[in-house]
Amino acid sequence: LEAQLARHLNDGPAQPEHLWWIAMLAADGRCYGLAPPLLHEAVSGHWPDWARRAAVTAVAVLGDDEELLQLRPLLTLGPDEDPGDGVLSAVIGALYPPLLSTADLLRVLRPQRRLGLSAYYDTLSRLAGMMPCQDLPAALDWAAGQVPAVAGDGYGNLLSGLVTRAWAE
Repeated sequence: LEAQLARHLNDGPAQPEHLWWIAMLAADGRCYGLAPPLLHEAVSGHWPDWARRAAVTAVAVLGDDEELLQLRPLLTLGPDEDPGDGVLSAVIGALYPPLLSTADLLRVLRPQRRLGLSAYYDTLSRLAGMMPCQDLPAALDWAAGQVPAVAGDGYGNLLSGLVTRAWAE
């Protein structure tokens, strides 16, 4: 499987759907040798966000720490490159908490660009439970600064989750 998928990656996927399928099959098949070319596709910027998200997800499964750290620039994509925050969600999932500090995470979090159920909404909802206990005071301080600026559920359940988690601790 790895050799076949590598051939398709080397030829250059013709369509975003091809990249998506290659990434999903590589991750499921544990084709570790494909982490570098999938990393290249994830950061290249010439694929739509949903195809890049699949490549990031595959790199999260297949890559080593050095490869995963190369995903960091994707944390700050603009609205044209990541309109639904799916790439941001995938990179947070790949890096946090072992390779991304809570302080760095808080610097890249943003309100959802598209309100509603999405991968980013799910990620936001899980973050409070993933934070190291010693980081909760800083996270609460950050959250307090977000309340006046964000209407509705721009951060999903993150802000209330932080309060609930801190109270329990």
